[in-house]
Amino acid sequence: MVGLGQFVDLVKVVTALIVLGFLGYEDLKTRELSAVVVYAYLAVGVVLFIITVLTSPFPLVIQVVYIVFSLVASAGLFTLLYKLGLVGDGDLYVSIALGFTFSHPSLYWLTLVSAGIMPPVLIIVLYASFICIVYMLVNAVVVLAKYREAVRSLQGRYRLILPLIGKPVKLSEYTGGKYVHYFPLQYFEVSNGVAVTKYKVLTRVEEGDEATTLRKLVESGLVNPNTYIWVTPGIPFVFYLFLGLILLLVLGDLPVVTFITTLFSGA
Repeated sequence: MVGLGQFVDLVKVVTALIVLGFLGYEDLKTRELSAVVVYAYLAVGVVLFIITVLTSPFPLVIQVVYIVFSLVASAGLFTLLYKLGLVGDGDLYVSIALGFTFSHPSLYWLTLVSAGIMPPVLIIVLYASFICIVYMLVNAVVVLAKYREAVRSLQGRYRLILPLIGKPVKLSEYTGGKYVHYFPLQYFEVSNGVAVTKYKVLTRVEEGDEATTLRKLVESGLVNPNTYIWVTPGIPFVFYLFLGLILLLVLGDLPVVTFITTLFSGA
């Protein structure tokens, strides 16, 4: 018979799969998250967190340690990403909800590898980060294969970084709305009637309509519409968190614990 604690764990997982699946799809398609769903999930997460704390057989001190580690790994990390402009506030609130609801190791009974000791949200974030890194590497390979000349024209660190996070597209295509959910990694500064190319590695996802600014430069004849500019779709991290949750349910924290154990045993 399933006890109250296990029932709460089951509700956490089912709710997270539904919400992250829905928001992850939105994140992939538009890079925008439904505010109603995000706030509702945050509220539900806090309620489930309170029930877990009140019903858990673990001593309060141990629970506090898990909670602190969980919030640092989720809310702390995403606050940094938000300040850097890499994610929006919706991603931040989702991470806070996950930090609360997946702080307790008791829910490892729902994973195929049932034993687990690490904060589940930490494992979700690690899996999501790994998937993100793999995607960036694959993106770089594709960009280097298709846009070799555009990459060769870059200088310094941008030749290494931009292929990982973006791709070059024709300015006319971007201003025409073909890449409406992409954000420019390149802009132009006009000096003495000449448009000088500048790059930026970080771009806040809430920035204004930069396509309009670029379109005005084209209309004024300062920039050729066939010029390639670098753009990025941003980081759909909520989708990666959804995949990270699925990996947690399949693998638990076994790969991470095995890696750490092997690392320290060989030291």
